[in-house]
Amino acid sequence: MEIGENTEVTLQFSIKDQKGEVLNDIYEYTPYRFVFDEAPKDQYPGLEKGVKGMAPGQTRMFTVPAESAFGERDKSLVERIRSDELPKGSVVVGNMVRKLSETGKASKPYTVTGFIGDWVYLDQNHPWAGKDLYYTVRIMAVAPVPEKKDKVTPIRQ
Repeated sequence: MEIGENTEVTLQFSIKDQKGEVLNDIYEYTPYRFVFDEAPKDQYPGLEKGVKGMAPGQTRMFTVPAESAFGERDKSLVERIRSDELPKGSVVVGNMVRKLSETGKASKPYTVTGFIGDWVYLDQNHPWAGKDLYYTVRIMAVAPVPEKKDKVTPIRQ
């Protein structure tokens, strides 16, 4: 059976960038299962398209260009704030933080990308923005999606 509509896929994969740096290898040895056309496209963009038509036992390498993955880096999403605007101990390069908006609510997540003195540089781009994604996948199983049966509630007398 090949991967396509109405199939449940079990696979292993890793993602690297153009330099060969591993971005995600959590599923290299641990199986990842999803229903085709229902996988979270914002989490692993291009994965479904890359595996369509594959069968169990097959391995494939494919590339998802940055513009089809998490987009190009947007410099306007990088900002500089004073370190006292962040929780103590969060000013470590690579940490994910949320800063408070003017209304006092937490904003979207930022990545700490650097700091100089009391200034911290925060980036709201996805950490993989601007990177081509290089997938290596191995298909373990492909099965038809089980039919959903309507639940019937028995009538109690």
